Amino acid sequence: MIRLSRRTTFSALAGACLVGASSLAARPGLAQEADGPFRLEPLPYAYDKNAPTIDAMTMELHHDKHHAAYVNNL
Repeated sequence: MIRLSRRTTFSALAGACLVGASSLAARPGLAQEADGPFRLEPLPYAYDKNAPTIDAMTMELHHDKHHAAYVNNL
């Protein structure tokens, strides 16, 4: 039986979800759909700056999807 870490499993699943989709980084203003007083600022560092603790794909998904959703809903 092969044991995978949580990060490896998440990365594999996230990668499978993004196959065929355009890169999130290639879509500037992703969180700018709604006009309002709040806006998602770009990260002041590269997505892979915290590797290997947090891989670039995890940072990209967290910032450009999860955090963007919080900002848009706010």
